[in-house]
Amino acid sequence: MILDSKIGRAVVVLGIALVLLPGCVAASKHYDALSELSNAKSELAVAEEQLMQAEGAIADTSLALTDMESQASIVADVTARNEELLAMVENLKLKAAQASPEGWEFVMNEQEGLYGYRGAADIFFAAGSSTLTKEGQTRLATLAGELARHSDPIRIVGHTDSDPVKKTIDQYPEGNIQLGANRAISVRKYLISKGVTPGRMAVMSYGEHSPLESGNTAKAKEKNRRVEIMVEAWQTFGG
Repeated sequence: MILDSKIGRAVVVLGIALVLLPGCVAASKHYDALSELSNAKSELAVAEEQLMQAEGAIADTSLALTDMESQASIVADVTARNEELLAMVENLKLKAAQASPEGWEFVMNEQEGLYGYRGAADIFFAAGSSTLTKEGQTRLATLAGELARHSDPIRIVGHTDSDPVKKTIDQYPEGNIQLGANRAISVRKYLISKGVTPGRMAVMSYGEHSPLESGNTAKAKEKNRRVEIMVEAWQTFGG
């Protein structure tokens, strides 16, 4: 039913949200938020069970009217609490986004159970290159400590614009897909040097095939050139 699916989504989102707040948030507030979310997740699990029992009871036409009214009241209470918890999750997601390290955009893919950070490739790499710039290394260093705090799998994804590789085609004969992959590999190598476990990190490349913005304008191309570091929180909290 609709309520079941909403609660299911809330449980997954709450699970992901357990690891949202970056390390730059004060420790006491961070742990308070984790505790609150953990309690909320437990409440949702209980609420889901109550909801299933209540809806099953309502469907049984042999129940007395008073019993049906009692079960309907439970459904209303659970629904209201679910809405409160969903609002809390959205608020925590906003706080996480606001607390993102400088130069990184907080992103979330609830369907796949991913959260992470997006940075403009122009900061990390020169045109047609997969060698990290000094500024790019500085930006990655701000994330390395946070990524090392947990053991969840990490996807490092390279994206390019639609312009073909020309000046460095000898280095990247497969074009943008290879350039994106080599950039992701460079990011991975640097994170390893900063203490992130190698076996946790996979590299991917979409090249120019997963743009954020369509069109061939300079603004669109700049937005599409990016690096994404995504944490697979689903494996820990989803399912």
